[in-house]
Amino acid sequence: DSITVKSFRYKSHIRTGSNNETIWDLKEMSLLPQILSNADPVRYAQTLPGIQTNSEHRSVINIYGCDNQHNVISINGVTIYNANHLLGIFSTFNHTHFNDFVISKGDNVSSTNRIGGHLDIQHKTNIHDKITGDISLGIISSQGTLKLPINKKTSLTTSIRGSYLNLLYGKWLQIDNSQFNYSFYDVNATLVHRHNSFHTYMLDFYKGNDNGLLSDDNYLANINAK
Repeated sequence: DSITVKSFRYKSHIRTGSNNETIWDLKEMSLLPQILSNADPVRYAQTLPGIQTNSEHRSVINIYGCDNQHNVISINGVTIYNANHLLGIFSTFNHTHFNDFVISKGDNVSSTNRIGGHLDIQHKTNIHDKITGDISLGIISSQGTLKLPINKKTSLTTSIRGSYLNLLYGKWLQIDNSQFNYSFYDVNATLVHRHNSFHTYMLDFYKGNDNGLLSDDNYLANINAK
């Protein structure tokens, strides 16, 4: 007497916003091929139309042929600079800490003197209802994220990433009498408090560090960047 047809609706992790910007759900990053066991949002942005890179070993991007310095990179709208590690191979973004990666190109960039694009990585203001976590182990670095509800109106998200190049590959970084030591780490913390249905407060914290040391019998260089 009747026929029922059932189907699954595919929901893409990439959608277009109201201002024609590209919004990428960062949950998909864990499903994509990872570079040196790191899921880097900026590097994945290189696969989108109109975005290129001038080197396979750099996390910077060129939008519509513009130099990387013509881009604006921000976290929740706050501009940041030098957002990469390891001579530009990895960006400083821990994808499991954030929710969305918003990319505006060309005419959609609101900042003056920036003709390339705007890359904004965002953390949602939702309150966690249970404790969840994520750990990713890589051949160069590892990272972990913990989402913790404090009460019904407040939650905390913390993430940490660290490298161990010299611990595993120290002998490969030694040539004759020269020894190169390098390490980096990133720490993120986001506190969200929903005062009422009209007011939500967010407090973001980030700390990162790069340590490089090149030593031999005749030369010593110590580079520390924060």
